[in-house]
Amino acid sequence: MSEHSGEESKINSNTATTILKSVDKDLLAGRKKGSIKEYFSPRNIVTKKKNSSKSIQVNLDKWISENDLCLEVPSETYWKVVAEKRRKALAEALNENEILHKSLSLLTEENLKYKKLLDEANSFIEVCKELMSDTADDTGIEIDDTKICNGTIENGIEPIE
Repeated sequence: MSEHSGEESKINSNTATTILKSVDKDLLAGRKKGSIKEYFSPRNIVTKKKNSSKSIQVNLDKWISENDLCLEVPSETYWKVVAEKRRKALAEALNENEILHKSLSLLTEENLKYKKLLDEANSFIEVCKELMSDTADDTGIEIDDTKICNGTIENGIEPIE
């Protein structure tokens, strides 16, 4: 263990001397050496922010007051606010309904297109099945076209020797 600690101290002292030599240079990590006076100059003083107030007019007709909720018959402003909220909700529902209607029509068209493709694929499968069943029985020679009997052909054509 003492051997390792001695080697580590030599490595640490070598790196420390390298670092100290680089500190003496004019540029260290890309910046110039500055004096202490420049560091404590008044450029680092933070200015205080001023608070400002703005007056805003609020239309109180859009708000429901406590009196509106406590009375037996709500006031006219209560009904205006309720009607406005319902109008906004109805407009949002109408927009959503239009979007859903458009997507429904697009999906219906897409569904019809895929049904046509399915019908074409099914007819193609049927044709392939017919061809596969025909080729299983087919030897490649039709019996009615040519008959070979003891080296002669019955269709009137004689074999070439």
